[in-house]
Amino acid sequence: MFKSLISRISIVYVGLVGLIAVIGLASTFNLVRLERSVDGLLSDNYKSIKAISHMMETVERQDSAVLMYLNIDKERGLELFSQNNQMFMEWFVVQKNNITEVSEAELVDDLALQYKEYVNIFLKLQEIRNTKEDEDAIKYYNEEILTKFSQIKRILSDLFVLNENAMYENNQRTSDNSRQSMYFILILSLISVAGGFAASRFFAHRFLAPIKQLSEGISRVKSGELNQYIEINTGDEVQELSKQFNDMTQRLYQFEQSTIGILMAEKNKSLAIVKSIADPLLVLDVNYRIILINDACESFFSINEKRYINRHILEAIGNGELFDHISNVVESSEDQKEKIICFDNEDAFYFNIIVTVVRQSDGSISNIIVLMQNISELKELEKVKTDFIANISHELRTPLTSILMGISILSETDKINLNSDEKDIIETIKEDSEHLEHLVNELLELSRLESGKAIFRKDFYSINKVLTSSIKQFQEYADRKGILLKDDSDYNLPILYGDSDKITWAINNLISNSLKYSDEGDTVFVYAKADEKKVTLFVKDSGPGIPIEYVDDIFDRFVQVKGQGVEIKGIGLGLSVVKEIVKAHGGKVWCESKVDSGSTFIIELPLYSKEDLNE
Repeated sequence: MFKSLISRISIVYVGLVGLIAVIGLASTFNLVRLERSVDGLLSDNYKSIKAISHMMETVERQDSAVLMYLNIDKERGLELFSQNNQMFMEWFVVQKNNITEVSEAELVDDLALQYKEYVNIFLKLQEIRNTKEDEDAIKYYNEEILTKFSQIKRILSDLFVLNENAMYENNQRTSDNSRQSMYFILILSLISVAGGFAASRFFAHRFLAPIKQLSEGISRVKSGELNQYIEINTGDEVQELSKQFNDMTQRLYQFEQSTIGILMAEKNKSLAIVKSIADPLLVLDVNYRIILINDACESFFSINEKRYINRHILEAIGNGELFDHISNVVESSEDQKEKIICFDNEDAFYFNIIVTVVRQSDGSISNIIVLMQNISELKELEKVKTDFIANISHELRTPLTSILMGISILSETDKINLNSDEKDIIETIKEDSEHLEHLVNELLELSRLESGKAIFRKDFYSINKVLTSSIKQFQEYADRKGILLKDDSDYNLPILYGDSDKITWAINNLISNSLKYSDEGDTVFVYAKADEKKVTLFVKDSGPGIPIEYVDDIFDRFVQVKGQGVEIKGIGLGLSVVKEIVKAHGGKVWCESKVDSGSTFIIELPLYSKEDLNE
């Protein structure tokens, strides 16, 4: 009847649920009985005790009111007595309607009689107070009122003790009921736990033994033993599952026999290619543990692949900058990123680290490939080139200075009679020499900036003053060309921290470029604006613009814009100097341009407070 596994489990489940239901019903019955006992304890006797306590307080205040009436303030005493009389009667009604104990009704009736007489006696006291001497009134208080007051307090005390004892008895009765309920539920629970455990162990073993047998077979398949056969005769879904498992393992075994040779050959081929790569290479898992190290990596870092397999990369290569680069790529949305890192391995070696993240079809990371391209020779060549530029610039500077001094003497002396053509030639030589001097200065500055030898005299300065000075410097040149040079900066820009001379140089280069490529009637705008974190400078012209293919490279050295009818007016050093200066100040520079619509050069400089610099 119950051949399927689910029906058998359902029977056990229903039995356990029934057992839980029995425990629940028994617990509910005992809790309801306990709740009734507690409710009686709290709602009956506690209510009476509360009313009696209030009546005690009220009658004591009335006695104080009588004394006030006799000795201090007659009107105030009468007022207090009347107020407390009303309060006493309210609590008396509560007590009278909550009589629960034997002899409690007699005490309540006696209390009502005594309190009534107490009030009448006080009325009598008022007559004596108004008609006789004060000594008579005080004597009456001591003999009559005080006696009646004591009788009332005695009755209230008896009522209090009566309800308190009853409350204690109810509490004991409730505790007994609670203890009995606890023992009953505990015994029933222990029986249920023991029975349920025995039943679950029996049925679990009976139901799960075939599944365990099947699980062991799957584990053997996982370890590579594909030729598995499991025989299960339970007549349920597990038997059907074992049949499907046997069919699957048979087909896998046949497939393995036919394809294992091909797969192993391809794997060995791929592994041989990776191992033979000339640059160091590592393959990591998602937890940065090493999966593979090629021969070049083993040789350069003096590590052994067998020793460091499945160990963290920092155990093999203890370079924090390398690990930070790898982890940054993994944590970002990029699948590949490059960075140049220097390794001090006796001599300084420079590697271009290419980190590639390999993802599965669901987007999760399966492997991380780290390729290290050795660019030490390129770095050395770059250093030689930089040194050469610096040296040749120095060599050019000395004769240039002599030429400029000679031309200056020739152009300023009156002793030499020169005709107009000769003066034009001298002026041309002077302009070309000044241009060549400017070029040499830019080459020297660029080489210093790139080599880190440039001297920065940083301090707090006003960017408004820098912009005003730069515009003023080029105003005469702009007027001569018929170009409007306009300052649209915000007033009261924040104070910046840096080398104001170097920033002035960068801004001058941008303004000079814009004026150079502008025609008569054009406008060059120079302006700046600020927010909480940075100041942004703009130099905007309406010149010929820059083709889109040059916009990203315009700040590289010796890049010249060609085509589109643009006349080349320099060798491409000025913007490289601007880039290096801005970079040294922690900022960035870029260009937005469109052919025939002009160009806008933008510099962003960060704001620093004195607290930031101290940190």
